[in-house]
Amino acid sequence: MAFSIFFRTMALLASSWRFNRLVIMVPAASILLCATTLSQTPRKKQQEREVRKSARQVSEVTVNAVVLDVVVTDKKGRIVKDLTTDELEVYEDGVRQKTKSLRHVEDQAEPQTSPKPTRSSPSAPPVLETRHPSLNLITLVFDRISLYGRKMARESGMRYVQELRPNDVVSVMVIDRTLRVLCPYTKDPKRLQAAIELATAGTSQQFARVSSEVQEAMEKAGVPMLGAEAGAAAAGRETGGPSVGRSGAFAEAKAEAAVVDMLRHASIGEETIQGHTTVDGLKTIVRGLRELPGRKAVVFFAERIALPLQVLHRLQDLVSIANRQNVSFYCMDTKGFEEQVQLGNMSGELERLSEISKRQIQKRGGEGVTREEVCLAENVNNVLTMSDQNSLAQLAEGTGGLLVTNANDLLPGLQKVSEDLHSHYELTYTPSNQVYNGDFRKVEIRLKRPDLIVRSREGYYALPGNELAESPYEIPLYEALRAPDPVSALSFRTASLVFPTAGARSDVLLYLEASMANFAFERQNNEFSSKIDLMLAVKNSAGRIIEKFSQEFPISGPAVRQAETQTRNFVFYRTANLAPGKYAVEAVIRDSKSQKTAIKRAVLLVPDRSGSKLHVSSVVVVKRLNESVPDVELRRNPLTLGDRMVIPNLKQPLRMPDWKNLAFYFLVRGDPKEKVIADVVLSKSGQPFGHLENQELPAPDERGESRYLATVPISSFEPGTYEVEVIAKQGESTAGNRTSFEVK
Repeated sequence: MAFSIFFRTMALLASSWRFNRLVIMVPAASILLCATTLSQTPRKKQQEREVRKSARQVSEVTVNAVVLDVVVTDKKGRIVKDLTTDELEVYEDGVRQKTKSLRHVEDQAEPQTSPKPTRSSPSAPPVLETRHPSLNLITLVFDRISLYGRKMARESGMRYVQELRPNDVVSVMVIDRTLRVLCPYTKDPKRLQAAIELATAGTSQQFARVSSEVQEAMEKAGVPMLGAEAGAAAAGRETGGPSVGRSGAFAEAKAEAAVVDMLRHASIGEETIQGHTTVDGLKTIVRGLRELPGRKAVVFFAERIALPLQVLHRLQDLVSIANRQNVSFYCMDTKGFEEQVQLGNMSGELERLSEISKRQIQKRGGEGVTREEVCLAENVNNVLTMSDQNSLAQLAEGTGGLLVTNANDLLPGLQKVSEDLHSHYELTYTPSNQVYNGDFRKVEIRLKRPDLIVRSREGYYALPGNELAESPYEIPLYEALRAPDPVSALSFRTASLVFPTAGARSDVLLYLEASMANFAFERQNNEFSSKIDLMLAVKNSAGRIIEKFSQEFPISGPAVRQAETQTRNFVFYRTANLAPGKYAVEAVIRDSKSQKTAIKRAVLLVPDRSGSKLHVSSVVVVKRLNESVPDVELRRNPLTLGDRMVIPNLKQPLRMPDWKNLAFYFLVRGDPKEKVIADVVLSKSGQPFGHLENQELPAPDERGESRYLATVPISSFEPGTYEVEVIAKQGESTAGNRTSFEVK
């Protein structure tokens, strides 16, 4: 049946080649940026041409090496440990590469003082034998799976954590509406079993509650983030990273920081395309593991990664990011024996599309074309990805992992994870092609010894090695930031909003907003399309990127909706958790259709709050209140007020005919047992204009936070620039903050 499906698919593709592929509408997701509004440089045509040229040109850099973890087994799945250097060849895009080094890595209780070379030909580098006690990080991730799949995953997972080796450290996570951490990295099998039980039997509400408790516990313990160290280590990093780690204690501390990093970067997925939440959650895990030493494995219990053809590149991005961070995926297909059912479904869908193709061929000139006929080629391509195993196989094989499928017992597959982690080869080579233009390079390892099976990553995106670029779309953004005389050919607004947290650090909401009217739209087959790429980067005082948020947004829909779409604003926000200090915030946005780019830079000051128990957040002039989602993670957002979400005004003038009231919002953090009083002072040109005195704020919650929204009629305001200052009092403590706004 599989062969007949393949040939019918090829025939349908041939009959429908004349139709252009359509793009399904992807609503622009919401996203945030920094408290100082930035000014744009004047637009000059010559500068614009230079920036476009810079964005197109390739980057020529030299990286230290590409590092590959290689697993070699015989036909029975047994690990092969006696390969020599001259028995293994590595090719990149079909061109043989010179092997720089090859070592066999095997975990032992004690490290060996010096690598021991093994046999090899006189002309080949020796194979080094390395034994080290570094930790093996294993992340168990449970996707949204069926009742039967949950049972199978629970049984195999419970048995697996009872068989852990001394160097194994395991975490348990689920992907629900976002990434949830149910158990941070630990060697305790009882904690892991409790988390696995919850992951396979719990509800979304339970996942959110437990994950929130994990985050709060780690924040109270003062676990730092990896951001600062990650930025410092980015330059000159080897692609793939070496497997040999540092001491176990160091790695355990890093693992705790990685969990905090994941939790703080996990965001509620609002895209409507199925599968985005899964891929974004897995990306968050991989990024959190980036600076951890040793080989890292993600064990993904899932039934599918459902991505339409239009956004299938997101999966390839995930593979590329995982390969750069030395993370392998082991995908556990929890459907059991259902392959024949899937093939039957694919066959039925292809039969239906075949009938549409026949009707289309028989039509006479002048007859109308249906939407299904227009989308025929795209729908046929989507059938190719209907098999749930396709995307799981791509993820596993592309990262040098393994797909375990068509099995009702997943334990043997889980045991393979441990075998791979504890014994594998590490191959290093310097690419002969030193031009890094974002293209995907296919890597192939060939063995001269027959009857052996080799597993390693299939390739990587050739991205500049001295940056944090993870996807090809980021290259023009980095080029724009590096331009000596950058041009801002698009208008957009930014702000940074600082909110105190339980520790010394602060949450900074990075906010970006742009009018869709600024961007180019294309029309084809009664559909419109546009594409926005953006990046927000936070640099420390040394000029290193310590936080980076980037995303590409394809926007499309029926042509009749284009005018309405262009009247809307595009909003992007993310949260950075920063220590006290001075930072530079850089924002770059790019119109992919017109290739226009705009940049804004601002200085961000995060206050040192160590000398006081009472703290006031940034004062936010409110643009509007949106309905909020009843979710634990969203309610932790400092802009959430009850069942509403505060949408900030980013220094846009308030026009009196359009505004009846001025609303501003702030958050006070102090002692949860004492009430908070606030004075609000309005002034114009330094002269007092109004005063709200002794306003009692809502009772603090268990974290000591009081959130307050105040409104003032704007009819009494005259045009001009105003300032609002908030002074909070709790017992003997006082704290304050202020902001300005303009009325026209």
